[in-house]
Amino acid sequence: MQTAVNPVVALELIDSGAWSGAGVLGPETLPPRPFLDLLADYGSPWAARSARPQAEPRSRRGSG
Repeated sequence: MQTAVNPVVALELIDSGAWSGAGVLGPETLPPRPFLDLLADYGSPWAARSARPQAEPRSRRGSG
């Protein structure tokens, strides 16, 4: 993936008015769907996968 894709997409959303606000805003305050949809339009598709964490192996401390 190209480094500049994410800021270009963000700037396009700000310019179009899809993202707006006053003051300093973190990315979590903005709606994600327009960003994710536009990423795909720029040829940078995304995906999400749910997975269970694997159990960690039991420690062998104390043996020996």
